[in-house]
Amino acid sequence: MPGADGDENKNACQSNLDCPFGEFCNDDVCEGDLPCTQHEDCGLQAYCNASGFCEYGATGTPCITDDQCPAGQECYVDDGQEGICGCDSEVVEAQAVPPNFLLVLDRSGSMDRENRWQEATGAIDQILTNFETRANMGLMMFPNDATCGVGAPQVSIAANNGNNIRASLASLPPQYGSGSTPIAATMSAVYANSYAVASQGENNMIFISDGGESCGGGNPPGDSAMQIHTQQGVNIFSIAFTASANTATLNTIANQGGTGQALQATDQSSMVAALESVFEDALPCRFALSDAAPSASSIFIYADGTEVPSGWSYDDTTNEIVFDQTTCESLRNQGVEKVDVVFGCNFAPN
Repeated sequence: MPGADGDENKNACQSNLDCPFGEFCNDDVCEGDLPCTQHEDCGLQAYCNASGFCEYGATGTPCITDDQCPAGQECYVDDGQEGICGCDSEVVEAQAVPPNFLLVLDRSGSMDRENRWQEATGAIDQILTNFETRANMGLMMFPNDATCGVGAPQVSIAANNGNNIRASLASLPPQYGSGSTPIAATMSAVYANSYAVASQGENNMIFISDGGESCGGGNPPGDSAMQIHTQQGVNIFSIAFTASANTATLNTIANQGGTGQALQATDQSSMVAALESVFEDALPCRFALSDAAPSASSIFIYADGTEVPSGWSYDDTTNEIVFDQTTCESLRNQGVEKVDVVFGCNFAPN
């Protein structure tokens, strides 16, 4: 194709890569507004547009061969003739990883007073209805006998556990006439046996009591809470139920368990509110990938089609995307419904 004006002062070139962006190498010189009749007229990383002029390629532009696409992209030909430029990428499925909760509930004799048991279990029933499909749950009640006994959880942490937890609450009412409240021994048992630790997802524990320590035994509750939190990665929340609760002990459990201070509840309504605040804040910030990422640098995240360039990390041990708390809260507030993960070069998935 002859040059447009034969100007000998134009920049010399051997390919489009030698020319300023927007100009094309034609007869060893760079020029703009290059007319064309086919893609091959336009040289490297360019194509012939519908108006009959050369234009640089981009994701989605037509092509015949890979060299008509931007660097790092390929020509994907569907009909054996003309294709489009695109990334050598893969969109993988990202499934929300539900958080885990061990509910640790006081069933000492005092919980049989003033309708406390009915209100506490009524609140738990409502939380099960609202969250059992979005969070894995288990139940541990203390004491497990008429004195100061501490055993294993009545219901181990698992998905869709609502009916199992309801059945356990119905079959094991408070220990009428027993004031035994083995808080220290219960916390020690949770730590020693890793009762609050599940195999996948963020681990949480909610400790609910209307009283204070009355049994002795075990390590100080704050020490156990710190060990559970720092060594086992469990976030520990506590709820002081009614004015008779030992708020100082429950504050220590929450503080050493990484969540600040105890929440307060006086009836079923306020118990529901306290539990809801914990569950809402813990809803998934982790997403499991269907395939392992080739490298962290080749991962791109999209939330409802909009790129999330920062505020997340890749955990190659669990093959999960983990959003930091700020980003996670922002996505929740936006009502994001779908998270896509792209491996390879960056492009917005459909």
